[in-house]
Amino acid sequence: MRAVIVSWFFSLLLIPVYVLSGNGDGNRSQACKVSDDQPSKAKKGRLKMKAGGLKLVIPASTGADKPSTPGRKTPSKSLSPDSRKNSPITISTATKYILGVDLDKCLLERDITGEINQNPFSFLAKEDRYKVEDDDFAIKDISQQFNGILEENPDVAIGILSFGFEEVAKIVVNHIVSERFRDEKRSFVLTPKSCGGVDGTNGLGDKTQMFEKLTKNKILAENIIFFDDDEHIIESAKKLGVEAVLAAPFTDAHIEQARRFFNAKKESIE
Repeated sequence: MRAVIVSWFFSLLLIPVYVLSGNGDGNRSQACKVSDDQPSKAKKGRLKMKAGGLKLVIPASTGADKPSTPGRKTPSKSLSPDSRKNSPITISTATKYILGVDLDKCLLERDITGEINQNPFSFLAKEDRYKVEDDDFAIKDISQQFNGILEENPDVAIGILSFGFEEVAKIVVNHIVSERFRDEKRSFVLTPKSCGGVDGTNGLGDKTQMFEKLTKNKILAENIIFFDDDEHIIESAKKLGVEAVLAAPFTDAHIEQARRFFNAKKESIE
């Protein structure tokens, strides 16, 4: 008698499996079928008690393997770290020399990146929250000085190489370089985001990857003069062959040092 009851019990358990397998005709239903050529995308289901029997429940898709639906916009994917890292910077093809300057506590006497990191909500709304004034620089006629260097040297480009935020660095570039030279691609910005990192952090360790992007644009390391307030970054830049100078902050004396650097390069060619 006990054997009959056990047999009857197991037969009841097999009924929903029999139904789910294709109504007993030996064919698997489409809902339970897994493509033979895509085993890695198979999803494990679980049996859940519902009114009238058991139901196979498939976990919700994360979207990674969901086919696109006609008429539905698929969210655009951000650039992968590798593609950002390998994307070239845009500078004039005539550029042979670079004047590079760090942003916080060097070109700017303020640590604007630190201010944003400490109180991010105060900087989110509008660009005028990043507004810079002449008083933010140790050089009061900063734009006149930078534009003068670009006027004197058609083969020079000016760049900000910073661990800060790209948006802020671009606003500063717009302040120190005239529209004419920006249109001529005589200025640029490099931040961690340009090299696959995260802006506002020093996750890159130093600025080697930024200098590598410049050398991939056929700029020789020895033709770069770079100013930074961080001794560690200065030392790592020197190992690459860059003329690296400690500047905290960037002053008129450093402007004259950059001029002498470019004049010496021209004289060596002549």
